[in-house]
Amino acid sequence: MKLTCLGSAGGYPSGKNGTTSYLVTSQDGAYTFLLDAGSGSALALEQQMDVSDLNAIVITHDHADHTADLGIYQHLLMLRQPLAKHAPVPIYLHPNAKVRKLLMIGETSEPQAYQPDEVLDLGAFRLSFCLTVHPIECYAVRIEEVATGEVLVFTADSGWCNALVPFSQNADVLLADCAFPNEVGRNGIHLIAQEVAQLANEAQVKRVIASHIAPQADAGRILAQIRESLDTKISLVKAEPGAVYAVRQ
Repeated sequence: MKLTCLGSAGGYPSGKNGTTSYLVTSQDGAYTFLLDAGSGSALALEQQMDVSDLNAIVITHDHADHTADLGIYQHLLMLRQPLAKHAPVPIYLHPNAKVRKLLMIGETSEPQAYQPDEVLDLGAFRLSFCLTVHPIECYAVRIEEVATGEVLVFTADSGWCNALVPFSQNADVLLADCAFPNEVGRNGIHLIAQEVAQLANEAQVKRVIASHIAPQADAGRILAQIRESLDTKISLVKAEPGAVYAVRQ
């Protein structure tokens, strides 16, 4: 499995870094889906692949920094040539997503609801979901590649959530909301640095990729605080726009 960062900024885009959006690609390259659709991600995607080759889109929650380009993807799939090869491209949202009312229903893309308590079979992958701690309904996603057994867990946006520990167990990569330094303290919006480390340690993941750090935040301080508490066997990197990560190293 391959993970490509289109944008990792929390809250708003800055410079060359858009807000949260990732591509997840199967080992054989035959299946790619978009995981969240943050601001600026549609332009970033064009540096990585032809949008007409996109197989699916999965959205964790309604906040604008995860959905801002969703309508743009619909227009790209409809208007760009060649047209979407896998039409209608499914756009998976949770059943109560309000953003669904803003989306088109057409021949090239089709909004659909995933069921949070059920496994979603998505091409080369099996996706399961975990309700997070956030001001609006939001779901973490556990992605398992069927052929290889590789596991990527995306926390989406969340404050400390006990359920994320078993949900993330033994993941090859924990793509983690790392929005706040420790000084902010436990809250119901985003993980603080020491909580990222705690989650990674208790779930015994192999690697942490830090995401959702706001442009005005001190990223170096947040990463240093994660390292202070992180098991030395677990590696840590910051998600950077354009970077491509092999999920299992």
